[in-house]
Amino acid sequence: MQTKKSNLTIRIEPELKKEASALFRSLGLDLSTATGIFYRQAIRYHGLPFEVKLD
Repeated sequence: MQTKKSNLTIRIEPELKKEASALFRSLGLDLSTATGIFYRQAIRYHGLPFEVKLD
């Protein structure tokens, strides 16, 4: 069974995209898969899946 997927367009700085792509590639992931993991974790935590605070 194949899951239906939809497209998502985001704007991101080219250097950030390059660095993130390299990091995820070293983990065996592409940007699409890594983004999906982020969303799944956000749903699981009912918020951002990491601490957000002011220094």
